[in-house]
Amino acid sequence: MKTRSIRIVLFLFLFLAWITTATALPQVFATPAHNAITLTLDRETVNYLFNIPKMHAAECLRFKWDVQTDSSYTGQISVLQFSHDGKEWRNLANAAVESNGKTSRNQPVDSGWAISGRNYLRIVIGNEVSNTVVLRVNVGFGYHVVAWLIVFISVLLALRCTWKRMRIRKPRALGKLQSYLRAQVSGRETIIFLTFGLLIRVLFAPWTEQRFDNYVSRLWCSLVYGYNLYPFEPSIPPDYPLVLRYSYPPVWFFVSLFSFFIWWVITGFEFPRNPASLWSQWVVTGNIFESYRSFVPPALPLLDLLIKLPNILADIGIGYLLIDLTQDTRYKKAILFLWILNPFTVQVSSIWGVFDSLCTFFTFYSIYFLRKGKFFLSAIFLSLGIATKMYPMLFLIPILIYVYKNQGLRRSFKYLTTSLFVGVLIFSSFLLFPGGLEFAYRLVTFKASPDWHGRNLIAGLTWTQFLNLYQWERNQPVFPLVFIPIFLGLTYNFWRGKNDFDSLVICLVSTLLLTYLSYTVVNPQYIFWALPFLLYLVIKGRFSKKLYTVFSAIPLIYMYGRHNPLYFISPAIIWEEHNCPPWSDVIQQLWPIIFNDLTIRFLSVCMFPIISLLSLLLLIKSSTHKGLRSLIHVDDGLSTKERHQLRGSLIFSSWKEKLGIETGQDLLILAVVMGVAVTMLIALAFAGLGYIVPFPY
Repeated sequence: MKTRSIRIVLFLFLFLAWITTATALPQVFATPAHNAITLTLDRETVNYLFNIPKMHAAECLRFKWDVQTDSSYTGQISVLQFSHDGKEWRNLANAAVESNGKTSRNQPVDSGWAISGRNYLRIVIGNEVSNTVVLRVNVGFGYHVVAWLIVFISVLLALRCTWKRMRIRKPRALGKLQSYLRAQVSGRETIIFLTFGLLIRVLFAPWTEQRFDNYVSRLWCSLVYGYNLYPFEPSIPPDYPLVLRYSYPPVWFFVSLFSFFIWWVITGFEFPRNPASLWSQWVVTGNIFESYRSFVPPALPLLDLLIKLPNILADIGIGYLLIDLTQDTRYKKAILFLWILNPFTVQVSSIWGVFDSLCTFFTFYSIYFLRKGKFFLSAIFLSLGIATKMYPMLFLIPILIYVYKNQGLRRSFKYLTTSLFVGVLIFSSFLLFPGGLEFAYRLVTFKASPDWHGRNLIAGLTWTQFLNLYQWERNQPVFPLVFIPIFLGLTYNFWRGKNDFDSLVICLVSTLLLTYLSYTVVNPQYIFWALPFLLYLVIKGRFSKKLYTVFSAIPLIYMYGRHNPLYFISPAIIWEEHNCPPWSDVIQQLWPIIFNDLTIRFLSVCMFPIISLLSLLLLIKSSTHKGLRSLIHVDDGLSTKERHQLRGSLIFSSWKEKLGIETGQDLLILAVVMGVAVTMLIALAFAGLGYIVPFPY
């Protein structure tokens, strides 16, 4: 009996083994032990939404096949063959074996050879055959997506139609719970909102990045700590790509060095012996934007979090300032949705990780201190903003006018001298590095448009892309010609207006909108500069909430239209953003349809400039203030000469009173302030001639 049971068990075991082997046979790659040729693919599946496209179609997905053999096959032709049943083989492509015994090609998957299901591939070199590899092609799952989408939309519409007719009694326990939660939250909305926004950003930060920009930041720090080299001219290594050099004011350089140092201490990272290995992929691929693959250190999520953390805190700090400026709990929910939960602000500070949020924080804090009457702190933070990115220098003239109109000429002069002193002190920190003085000089000659030769670099959300279409991009000083006269008009309008805080904010945000309309490089993250000022005006009822929403949405759509969404996921999670099926396949098929060249040009050349122009016109209209014209009455009984002398004396006295000039010292201060303002405007004017550049982007 015992023997019979053992036989039954053995029979069942053999039967199950045979079933398992028979089932797995089609999936096993036939790799003979004696075979010296190995074929590998970079992917196992290809997913098409609807049908396999025809040959040479633009929407064809591709796979990369690699052949590994020994050097004795050098120069021979390796033929890629395909089969649908593993028996009948046909030639598909070929490539010569290189001296290292390797060869590789990209192969499109089209209806000329591929079928839905399994496709067998192998390599033949002479009489030698490689292992067989299976490529599975999935077709038609787009129909399922469309069907489920229709069902989802139908359910939403049905719920919306029946919701008003449905009467659901709220359980008494649920009502008590809501009352209890409201009582606990009451008075703590600010800290709850800010903490919630901080958690969202911190959760996104480690697992996302703009691969090239974040790579460049950690590369700069690695050169300093690992090799005692500096990523700016003239101290860069001889073979260092100039595109990767540091080209910004000093604040972000020191902030990123501090964050990187913390990561370095925690992880104990050991740098490669040769610094050129940190950008070697540029040499291999010839594409500078692929160089990030050369330096993906361990614990990259922690490094991304630490480098982004100052930008995240600055983003949350702007939200706190907005809540504090309104001083009304009714608007806290609006700030929550329009700033704290704004996808664009989360994208810039947490996912992309650029330091525009840090610069905007310094600038907005400067304006906040103006409102509080703390002019010394305001001047310091304005200098910090300029030392992070240089666009806040455009705010100096309107701020000086505001301080002068409200506090007098002496306080305005003190504000100017404080800003200049702090700015010079911060920029002089470059002298700590070899060649720092020369770099400070190059800072205003690199990455500017127009450059020293009057040539424009045109990119981003700007109507000046029309100049590229008509080949007018050279020697057209668009920025100075458009910006200077309108900026003078905005400044004059502010001078003659109310000069209150809201009017100052309108003048500043109008200056930024004018910059977007005149500068030839408007990267999507630049829109972040204007958003806190616009949101303040929305809360004050001086700007449209719908326009603000559109103003936030356009650059966000532009970002994801120009980049593969998987490009913003850390390479520590997804190494190859174009080979992460099925999502990468879906994106590669849908994005050329949704975000084609026509859509991108419409957003950048038409939509955004029109919205900016409309916003600027509405702000100018809201700031228009017509004051009563002062009349100087002169007695008609005087002679003509006496009447002219008296009129001139009255006019001079009137202007002295308006300008607050009481002593010769006041007159000297006025001359210095006007000299600085005129010098800035002359610098902008000469930028169009190629002698001086306005400010780096």
